[in-house]
Amino acid sequence: MNASWELVDLPEDKKAIGCKWVYKVKHNANGSVSRYKTKLVAKGYAQTYGIDYEETYSPVAKMTTVKAIIVMAAAKGWSLHQMDVKNVFLHGDLQEEVYMEQPPGYVDQTHPNLVCRLKKTLYGLKQAPRAWSDKIGQKLLKQKFEMKDLGELRYFFGIEVIQFPKGIWLLQRQYALNKLAEYGMTGCKPISIPLEQNVKLSADEGDLVEDTTMYRHIVGSLIYMTITKLDLSYAVGVVSQFMQTPRNPHLDAVRRILRYIKHTL
Repeated sequence: MNASWELVDLPEDKKAIGCKWVYKVKHNANGSVSRYKTKLVAKGYAQTYGIDYEETYSPVAKMTTVKAIIVMAAAKGWSLHQMDVKNVFLHGDLQEEVYMEQPPGYVDQTHPNLVCRLKKTLYGLKQAPRAWSDKIGQKLLKQKFEMKDLGELRYFFGIEVIQFPKGIWLLQRQYALNKLAEYGMTGCKPISIPLEQNVKLSADEGDLVEDTTMYRHIVGSLIYMTITKLDLSYAVGVVSQFMQTPRNPHLDAVRRILRYIKHTL
């Protein structure tokens, strides 16, 4: 497995973390199934800082940077393509001494009590993003890694990309449809204004929302939709002020925004 580990006896002063298989369905922009993926994920939450890992920092491209690249491509008439590095985190070199239990279903029957001493970073490890970032900074990607050209950029992180000779459209229609279905709002009645006029939401009026995690999840999705729907910015900015202790009037306002989204699909 890409020389990701070697089977060894677990040292007396060390603890082996667990692992599990994670299955995921990848979708196309129209919602159809693209492919099925399986990956082995280490239970990084069991790692101990200062023993199993140190630095976890990894630079991440901000959406403003992505937008700047897309604007440049549109202005220059360039075609945007999408590349995928196969088994991306498995290329990161592990500097720390980390031990992991043998993967479920793949235990060596002749040495069932041995553990995996990791040589490469696995998904789930605290230091995996940092190690991968260090790796890609060393050499041109296609010269170093096995890569797959996914063709012209059409869909990434819930954003549909439609390239024309004179410009590039960014849409989140499918993402919005998915979120409406996830939050039980598919059959809601559309409205033409995202927030009631002259509405004044208070931080201490109304009963507390029972599921605060659900409220934060919805508002987080709405914030992500402002990437392409700037008309949501003000209303989303208002409801995001109550993420700490949301109340029912705030939830009603959030649902109203979802009804507006359905109107503007």
